[in-house]
Amino acid sequence: DLLQPPNNTMRSKTHVEIRCAQRFNNIPNGLIPITNSVFDNSNTGVFSFYSETMLNSNTFNNHNMAVDAYFDGALTMFDNTISNVSFGIDVHDAVHHVELLQNTITGPAMRGISVRKSCSGPNDVSFNTITDCSYGIRIIGNGISNTAGYNFRLHQNNISNSSGAAFGIDFIETPNFSPAQTNLYFVDITENEIAGVAVGIRLTNGYKAKIADNNVAIIDNTGTLGIGAINSYMPHVIANNVAGPSLNGQCENTGLNTTGILISNTSDAVVNCNFVDQLNKGVEYFGFTGNATATAFFENTLGFCLHQLYL
Repeated sequence: DLLQPPNNTMRSKTHVEIRCAQRFNNIPNGLIPITNSVFDNSNTGVFSFYSETMLNSNTFNNHNMAVDAYFDGALTMFDNTISNVSFGIDVHDAVHHVELLQNTITGPAMRGISVRKSCSGPNDVSFNTITDCSYGIRIIGNGISNTAGYNFRLHQNNISNSSGAAFGIDFIETPNFSPAQTNLYFVDITENEIAGVAVGIRLTNGYKAKIADNNVAIIDNTGTLGIGAINSYMPHVIANNVAGPSLNGQCENTGLNTTGILISNTSDAVVNCNFVDQLNKGVEYFGFTGNATATAFFENTLGFCLHQLYL
């Protein structure tokens, strides 16, 4: 185990640095496990490069970045505790898959979990608890993610923020992304609990995304948004609950322009069985793209909203 340094120890650059000259399938036994260790007071807790790394039941405290995984074959993290960091888990240019499960991240931090340019899959970011991060979970694609099995699951994460202007889940793919496979869903954003944020779930340039069974509570501020599908193809927004800042059974009529569900420049959307309440605009449609612009809207419950359906 890596023990906590004494108080007079100078801040180190990196606690653990893992570098492998070849891809993960050439590493003996295929896995580098790091378990039950304490990482405290450094720029980076674990820096992993060209590796297949598993981090289980570790504690990270007082870092600029807790975990930085770069060009990894794969990264698996579960049951880790991260606090007092600027950035929690940052995965970028990964070549295989990412599994981030049951981790607890407490800010204040710029990003709790960030996955950028993950080229393959499957990728699973689920059952995490993230508090007081400007971005709870941020996923940025790269437009070439059309290998077999590519998908993202973001499931049963609990994201909350006490300071306001923040994103719960922000998923951004490259414009005009159109993978070769015919999977039903490439992005699953389901059963997440998100509260105290300016934007609950935002999907940009998404392709066949399922956004379902999420509970989102947004703050009282200008332009706040519960769930948004922007410049996307075939998003299914199903059975979500979106609540505005007012909890006294009234619509939001203060000019703050809060929106429950936004479908913007998006084709073939399905919006059904959602409940939106105590907002300025319940469901808003704004523009379409392409030739196939059919949108299904049915069995939604629009509660106290100044504009229940805004077209």
